[in-house]
Amino acid sequence: MIWRSLVVATAVLSAFVAVIVGVFGGHRVILVAKGEVAIDNYPVPGPVPIMRMIAGQRANVLGCDDLKSYPAIHVRLTDGTEGYVIDGAYELNSAPIWHFNGSPVTFFCP
Repeated sequence: MIWRSLVVATAVLSAFVAVIVGVFGGHRVILVAKGEVAIDNYPVPGPVPIMRMIAGQRANVLGCDDLKSYPAIHVRLTDGTEGYVIDGAYELNSAPIWHFNGSPVTFFCP
């Protein structure tokens, strides 16, 4: 009898958590290039970027580091390359966490 009550209580709690996450769930931030976007290994510009995104390409935002004078946007490109946005035209879009598997949840990014 105790096991049954425990199983029912666990199922009810799990359903409640699933509803809360579904309604108020976290979001990922997706960077969408609007033009050429330079990506480098470090959050400060180097002599030559490691990669350049072109208009329409997307990258998952892993985080935003506050460097006092500007936010350094840390991204993972579709090929798995990670780096920091150095320069370029882009926009940041928010997407529910269940739409993009395998990338971390980002709760803050300017």
